[in-house]
Amino acid sequence: YMSDRTYRGIVEIRLGNDARLCAISEIPLDQYLRGVVPAEMPSGYPIEALMAQAVAARSAVLAKLGTIHLNDSFDFCANVHCQVYSGIVSEAENTNLAVALTGGEVIYYEDNICDAVYSVVCGGHTEHKRNVWNPPDEAYLQGIYDAIPGDSIQFNLDLTKEKDVRAWIDQRPNVYCSLNRENLPTLLAYSKKYFRWDASYSRKELEDIIKKRTDEDIGILYDIIPLTRGVSGRLMEIEVLGSRKNIRIKKELNIRRALSPTYLRSACFVIDIEMGEMGTPMAFHFRGAGWGHGVGMCQIGAAVMALDDFDYRRILGDFRLGKIDITTRIPNLNVEE
Repeated sequence: YMSDRTYRGIVEIRLGNDARLCAISEIPLDQYLRGVVPAEMPSGYPIEALMAQAVAARSAVLAKLGTIHLNDSFDFCANVHCQVYSGIVSEAENTNLAVALTGGEVIYYEDNICDAVYSVVCGGHTEHKRNVWNPPDEAYLQGIYDAIPGDSIQFNLDLTKEKDVRAWIDQRPNVYCSLNRENLPTLLAYSKKYFRWDASYSRKELEDIIKKRTDEDIGILYDIIPLTRGVSGRLMEIEVLGSRKNIRIKKELNIRRALSPTYLRSACFVIDIEMGEMGTPMAFHFRGAGWGHGVGMCQIGAAVMALDDFDYRRILGDFRLGKIDITTRIPNLNVEE
């Protein structure tokens, strides 16, 4: 995929570690954020949600600075490994305003800047950081029920259990990101399909996908067994049973990658198998909740909270990301991307 893009600041061309040319843009932090915020959250979202995104993105930059890409000649890459950066091409008035209105604001937890991560749709429950990435754990990145205050339906499911996960996916609970309301803005109404989703493959299709994505030839695919789930129902480990070998796959992103030609939307899913007359699987049907890893701020949940007149501090606080420091201003440092 190729597209024309324009970038601010100084652009250096160097030889990268992969022996290919590497273009590096050197810009002040908030100019960088002007290209990150609209690439990570649609600019048509309510301004308080965009402000929450700006603060989260700024905090994530400063928390990670000097800890990643240590062998590279830049601070951050321009894709989802760090944060998506698209230069000037996606800048918009609303997102530029969100960056400006929150200039210098970051999230703290116990005197440290939070690595304020986020995902598109949590599916109704966020996930513990330790269940998605490597230790150490972070007290401000704990999985919580994305409840609407005053909801008469109390959350009483244990999403580490298969029966409860199936019940969870079969319902559309009244949480922020479920979009269970009328008169939604078109941009948000379009996102309803991400809260609950499904994907189906014939057995042969899935065998080919697993072979290509894992480099393992399992033979005939007999079953996929969920082994461990996190507090949001996201799978942490599965076992794939085949006629030639069984393989175990750990970590939510690896699981999503192994069972799709791209990625399954999330690792919170259940599997229904369509059996043939000879007792061999004919097709596998996945039904799931959410889009993304589910840790930290739920972006669509943040947008709905903003529609309900929550300000950006309340949005970030409800996701328990930490304390927003509005007195200490972080200098507008230069970053290389």
